[in-house]
Amino acid sequence: VLVVGIGSMFVGILVTGTKIGVRETADAKVSGQLNFVMSTIERLIRQSSSIEKACPDSNPQTCPGGSGDNPDTSGSGPNAVEYAYLKLRMADPAVDPTCISLVSLGGQSGYGAIRVSQGPHPSRPQRCKQSTPGDTITTGDVTVPTSPAGLKFKNLSNPPAHDVVEVALRMEYANPPPGAEISRALQSAVARVSA
Repeated sequence: VLVVGIGSMFVGILVTGTKIGVRETADAKVSGQLNFVMSTIERLIRQSSSIEKACPDSNPQTCPGGSGDNPDTSGSGPNAVEYAYLKLRMADPAVDPTCISLVSLGGQSGYGAIRVSQGPHPSRPQRCKQSTPGDTITTGDVTVPTSPAGLKFKNLSNPPAHDVVEVALRMEYANPPPGAEISRALQSAVARVSA
């Protein structure tokens, strides 16, 4: 009886230790991706020559010209819709314009990934090129909610100084096992530094 009791205690300790390890791994992946994506967005804003459009979501009332997809790209491919997005103008024609978008994932209702589409559309140079899965900067370890949008942009005009973009970003651990549900958020205000 004593051996069974000690064995049960060790199994309990092992299960608890495994749950803690899984949760710590999930937390590290979400935090790492959150910091990487936010620093990428901040760098692109700082490098831009102007902020052309900042849309917090796909609602036409909050983003004029929007109708459930980013009108500044030629689409995101089959089964994908762009929600919140930021359109930046860049000095380098190879990456002008640059669009940062929250794109829905066809198979996962309510979740998406973040894509950075750089360069002009071949037949409409004022628009960003069509974003593809290769433009995704988040990994499959995390998802970004699409409703409400886990990526939001707000352009704050600040004449005569440079514009500032408020960025709100929220990510969740993708397909978490029980007890490893992780959600993290960051907010930032980034000023353009290029002339």
